[in-house]
Amino acid sequence: MAVGAQTPHGRPVFIVEMHQGGESSNVHVQPGVNPTIPNQSYAPYQATTRDEQYSFATGTPARTEKPPIEEKNPVEMRYDQLMNGRIGRWLSAAIALGLAAGVISKRPGTLLYTACIINMVIAGIHLFPLGPAAKPIAANNVRPPTWYLVVLSISTLSWIAGMSLMFAVISEDDKYVIFDPKKHARRGVGTLIGTGTGTLAMLENITIACGCMGASALICCLYQWYIVRRIFTDKFEEADIRKAFSG
Repeated sequence: MAVGAQTPHGRPVFIVEMHQGGESSNVHVQPGVNPTIPNQSYAPYQATTRDEQYSFATGTPARTEKPPIEEKNPVEMRYDQLMNGRIGRWLSAAIALGLAAGVISKRPGTLLYTACIINMVIAGIHLFPLGPAAKPIAANNVRPPTWYLVVLSISTLSWIAGMSLMFAVISEDDKYVIFDPKKHARRGVGTLIGTGTGTLAMLENITIACGCMGASALICCLYQWYIVRRIFTDKFEEADIRKAFSG
């Protein structure tokens, strides 16, 4: 097979030498036409993927360059991390609120009851959005707004107090004891002692869980403080600060 001249339209013509009955003849074949099957044609090669083409000149596949992936704005990334910390604190507060309410429903002693009330107040306040989403205070200043730092300080101190109260009453076993005179008169002392022992173990476990949720919320607060420190210490481009402020 050899390549001959081109057609008037610029398409190459392949000259194929065919032998039949001792005679040879040259057949001019254009691309896309099967010389052995009359009135039949085949489809030329097409690239199977968008980013892969075949170079017939070199015989090697060539890949097209993909558009570069746009990097995330570092200022927006830091403030997104602050929002993640707020979401984690909200989830911890919701769980702590339910656990504290569960302890109160069992009518515990005065100290445990007071600790649960305080934790319910702290957790209930955190169920509401404590301000809008934070962003830089100005187009040329990456610092968080003052209200955010004040709210974060109050939240951190409140969770330290709430968590400490819950763990402080764990070792005071007599604060868990529940005595109901009606049950004592109706069921007898033996039944009352068994019920009180089971309730004691249950309340202690719930109290520990509530304290752990307070610790989780405190960790989320400390995580936000770490991100705030990074915002103050890291160097950012003015264009990134301006974009985060306008967004």
